[in-house]
Amino acid sequence: MSERGSRLLYIIENSLHYTPCSSAQLKQSLSALMQKHTGIKWFGLRVASNNIQFDVILPLHYVHERKLTLDSISKALESEIGKILTVVEISPGSSPCPTEAVPEVFLSRFNEERYWEAHEILEGWWRYEPNVSTKRNLQGWILVCAALVHHQKCRDSVALEILKRASLLLSRVDTGTQLAPGLDSARLLATVRSQLRRKTVEPFKL
Repeated sequence: MSERGSRLLYIIENSLHYTPCSSAQLKQSLSALMQKHTGIKWFGLRVASNNIQFDVILPLHYVHERKLTLDSISKALESEIGKILTVVEISPGSSPCPTEAVPEVFLSRFNEERYWEAHEILEGWWRYEPNVSTKRNLQGWILVCAALVHHQKCRDSVALEILKRASLLLSRVDTGTQLAPGLDSARLLATVRSQLRRKTVEPFKL
């Protein structure tokens, strides 16, 4: 818990089939819901195909009634927005350093379109990676995740510019290089180039 309070990441089922650029009503609903709880702030709405993601700051003065408050928020969210799939507590500086599990967790988060989490996982890996070539490769993957986060916020023009930078980095990676099993950099580059040619950003699986 930081000096501001707790930061929570909510993942909710996208049962009403919102899209990144048609979520005005969703934003209004979330704002109205959170206003019922003094001092609680939400931000960072990201709309995926099957889920909705956003962050909530729970101020320190709620610490003694945390469970009651979160239960109240959860009940309202499930009534008005959709089923809560998971709630993740975000701790400052909690990005994981690389372990054998990191590629597997990254792959899972990416394929669930939880791109912000996937981005954070790779940044943790990048910070501790000693190999310069692998670091450059990781930067390309990190930029792809960042682009897809912008897509989920209906910022495709920004996403395309980031994909251009990712393409440049990934094009410098040796052919056949994999970060880990299932994380094929050449295949990722091909997907990025395809989206750039079409000037269309869209989710994809690894």
